[in-house]
Amino acid sequence: MHIRALIARHINQPCAGDLVRRAAHGRETIALTDHRHMAALHVSPQVMEDLEDVLAITDYQRRKPEGTLEPGIPTAEARRRLGLEQAVTGEIIFDRAP
Repeated sequence: MHIRALIARHINQPCAGDLVRRAAHGRETIALTDHRHMAALHVSPQVMEDLEDVLAITDYQRRKPEGTLEPGIPTAEARRRLGLEQAVTGEIIFDRAP
C-alpha cells in the first residue's frame, strides 16, 4: 500500500475535498500528518473492502486446520436470504460475522 503524506494544518478546504476524491476514486491512501506524526488516513472504500477480504480469507485459513470453523450456510439459503434465484445445490457459502 502506497501512502502519500501531507501536512494537515496547511490543507485548505478545497484541497481537502480533492484529497477525499483522490482517495475515493484513485485507490490512493493519503496520510495526513501534523508535525511529522500521522494524524489520519484517507482510504478508499475499495481498499478497505480488499483488506476485509484478505482478513476474512486469512481467518478462514487459520481456523480450518484448527477445526474451529462454524457450519456454513448452503448457497441456496444464502441466495434466498439475499433475494436471489435458486442456486446449484451442494455449494456452501461460509457465514462471516459482521
